[in-house]
Amino acid sequence: MPSPPINGIGTSMDTQDTIRKLLDVERQPLKRLEFDNDRNQILIKAWEEVRKRTRVLADKSQTLYSFSGAFATKSIISSDPGAVTGQAAPEMDNQDMQIEVTRLATHHRIHSGPVSQETELPAGNFSIKVGEKTLDYEFSGGKLPALLRTLKAKAVGVVDINMIRKDQESSILVFRSLTSGTRGKIEFTAAAPGPLTNLGLPPAEGGTAVVAEEAQDAILKLHGVEVKRPSNENLTDILEGASLTLRKVTTGPVTLRVQANSEAIEKQIQEWVAAYNDLTQFCRDNSKTIKREEFERNRPSSDADISEGLRRLQAGTGVFAADSNIRQLGVTLSAIVSSSYPTTKQGGARMLADIGITSGTRASSSDETNFGILSLDVDKLRAALATDAGSVKELFALDQNEDAVVDNGVAFKIQQTLGPYNRMSGGLITSRIDLIKTQIADNKERIRKKEMSLVGKEQDLRRRFGRMENAIREGRSMSQSLNGLSRQGGE
Repeated sequence: MPSPPINGIGTSMDTQDTIRKLLDVERQPLKRLEFDNDRNQILIKAWEEVRKRTRVLADKSQTLYSFSGAFATKSIISSDPGAVTGQAAPEMDNQDMQIEVTRLATHHRIHSGPVSQETELPAGNFSIKVGEKTLDYEFSGGKLPALLRTLKAKAVGVVDINMIRKDQESSILVFRSLTSGTRGKIEFTAAAPGPLTNLGLPPAEGGTAVVAEEAQDAILKLHGVEVKRPSNENLTDILEGASLTLRKVTTGPVTLRVQANSEAIEKQIQEWVAAYNDLTQFCRDNSKTIKREEFERNRPSSDADISEGLRRLQAGTGVFAADSNIRQLGVTLSAIVSSSYPTTKQGGARMLADIGITSGTRASSSDETNFGILSLDVDKLRAALATDAGSVKELFALDQNEDAVVDNGVAFKIQQTLGPYNRMSGGLITSRIDLIKTQIADNKERIRKKEMSLVGKEQDLRRRFGRMENAIREGRSMSQSLNGLSRQGGE
């Protein structure tokens, strides 16, 4: 009986496809590593966003109790706009005062007599005195520009000296004291003849030099009390706790009102609320998890690779869904803004809700639209500021033990909480980012080694399948030979 033919071997097998499928199985760990790296890159960006937002909130919190913040001073407003401006210490009571400015302090100004720029001025020694400062000069002779250079060399910070061309033939020198009031009077001392003689200095009756503006002190009346000061700006020694700047002479008494910087405070609080919400919303959006029914609805069929289902689950879940640090940050911030704080004011604000700042709550277990997000009632805030801005300040920052250092309050607590997170060196966020970068580098190295291994694997498979195909071809040839012999024997 003839042997059965060996049919189909070496003809129906797609060797290339078989090798590809085998390598695809080997590449499954690579896909997981690449997926992990892609997600880790997203995680790094997310942590960087958290760091940026925590810094903004920390800065806004610190501004509320810093020396440059709106709570740090009160405004002084004049009933005659622009007549008097100023600032007051936050402890100063809100009040109205009567002030009258009868004269502003002036800077002594002298114009020399006209001299041709081509006139040769004689050599000579002279001095210029302004208050306690004396400038001694030795002029070796020369024209007016040479004298101007000599004068300017020592006059910096004491006297402004400029040359003005009066007409085509002559120029004058203008001396302006940089010290206001009578203490800034300019005095010239010189031996005649000398360069100052040609300029008509010092001014004398009937001479060519003139006093363009006398050195005068400011004169004002505060509550009817006359006060003189050599300056118009930053007058801190007239009214305890206040700094005044005189802008112009008034036609009579005007009212000065000391009040809180309510508009600036309101703006800074609004910015603080926005920064808090920005951080809270970002962390919440990136901490969401897929609900069971949603995952069951969208997961791959039961015969699919389970790793694909896990990747879909991870891709649809927030990058911070399982992060305990972000969860703890949210819990801590929520506790800070909902807590009660001490106050030194009778009936003062103790909670943010007292000044119109409230936190959203869940209407149901599935409602998270405004959960944890702060809202601001501007009218209630304005009313609280108008009643007692100091109480509002204490709610955000309070020196509880009176050692001149803030140690309590909403803004203080938040700034202290965020410090360990957003430090560039050794901070929690920086450490997390560095760890993730290390994981990415390790995964890349594992991918590189696996890729090199797959190259060798592919070559080995091709050698094996090549030998197998050769064996199949030899078997097929032998089968055909046997079939031929079988047919010959049958004949």
